Parts: sequence; structure tokens; C-alpha cells
Amino acid sequence: MKYFKNILLTITLAFVFNGCGVMATLVMTPNTDKMNDYNVSSTNQALLKPLSKHAYKVNVGEFIDTTDTNNTLKCRIMNAVTPPKDKTYASYMQEAFIKELSASNLYSRKSDISIYAKIHEIYGSTTYGDAYWSFDITLISSNQESYHLISKYEYPSSLSAAYACTEMCETFPLALQKLIHDAIKDPKFKKLLQKSK
Repeated sequence: MKYFKNILLTITLAFVFNGCGVMATLVMTPNTDKMNDYNVSSTNQALLKPLSKHAYKVNVGEFIDTTDTNNTLKCRIMNAVTPPKDKTYASYMQEAFIKELSASNLYSRKSDISIYAKIHEIYGSTTYGDAYWSFDITLISSNQESYHLISKYEYPSSLSAAYACTEMCETFPLALQKLIHDAIKDPKFKKLLQKSK
């Protein structure tokens, strides 16, 4: 009888300690939520395609983060929200601009004109009733034209952290579509594409 009690005690202790180890791992290791790839927006294309009639062609240079706070965005403190395929936020945003310009026949790597961006801040809030993404950037052209832009995209969030973090990831590409829309509808955008006089 004592032998069976010892076996039972051993199994119980193993379960408890292993269980605690699993729980410790879950608590100490933050989850990572990857966002979807960027898709071209029909609304943005409606604004960009008329510009191709003016024979504009532009290259897209590096998008530069100006602060370390953009390196890791968190959802509800624990979950890291990251771009897909090991991209940085800056390279993800750069690729989005390239996709939009390519779809409208405005992009050319051989162009004499290149546009760049300085990313001052990317901010994501999942607060229930006040969830949004915001971008603070400066667009710069090799022709010396530039302008500052702040764009905000609001979306419904959830009281549940799991749902809120999923929504945060899913809305980042949509927020980026709005950023590009806000950028290209600005009259100054056309000046970025023009050759220096």
C-alpha cells in the first residue's frame, strides 16, 4: 500500500511542477500577433491613376523610423503586434506605398525622382470605445519638396484582450490604406512627383 502511495505522490508532484512550468511559460512569454499582408485599395487607386496620365514616374526610397518606440508595438501590454514575414513597420509601410504606386503605373525604380518617409510615431490603442491607429510621418522627395502628415484610423474594439489584439492586427493594413489615402489626396503629394526645375 505504501508503494502505491509513493507512486501516486510522485505522479502528483510531477504534474504540479510541470503544470506550474507550463503556466510560468505562458505567463512569462508574450504572444506575438502577425498582421496580414497589405492589399491595394480601390479608393487610393481612384486618386492615383489620374496622375499617371501626366507621365509621372517615381521611385520609393527608404522609410526611416526616427524613434525606437516604433520597433515593438504592444497590444494590452503583453502581445507584440508585428508585420508579416519578419518585416519592420518601416519596410511594411514602404512596401505598401510601392504596391499602390505600382498598381497605378506610377512606380519606377529607374525614375530620377524618389520619395522617402521619416516615421515620427506609430501608435495603436485598443481601448474599448476609443480604439485607433495613428501615424505621424513626413514625406520627402528627392526634388526637395516635403510635407508633414498625421493620419488616424478608428475602429471598434473589444473588452476581451484576445479579440482586441486580433482586431488590432487586422486593422493595421486598413489604417495604412487610410494613411496613404490622406497622403495622396493632399495637394502637396503631386509636388513630390515633379522633377526639379
